[in-house]
Amino acid sequence: MEYNCLAVPRDTANKGNAMRLINELLEPKGEAERTTEHVTAPLNVTDGEVMDPERLAALTAAPAYMAIQMPANAAWWASGRGEAAERR
Repeated sequence: MEYNCLAVPRDTANKGNAMRLINELLEPKGEAERTTEHVTAPLNVTDGEVMDPERLAALTAAPAYMAIQMPANAAWWASGRGEAAERR
């Protein structure tokens, strides 16, 4: 399963269950296990304590890769300059 955002609708009838599911999805052990299905980086696995160090090194958010990645600046892309860059 891949996800970018987890949320609970305001008026949901099962808020407790929804929150438990979100907490379960974000547990480091579960996130580490899901990396066997895809190489997108988990949110809560940043070292070899939970995940096999070899597997961690292959992920997109491995410490070695983080040093060379350029973070996205959402405010810039939402500005006029970012919009102009998208039109080029």
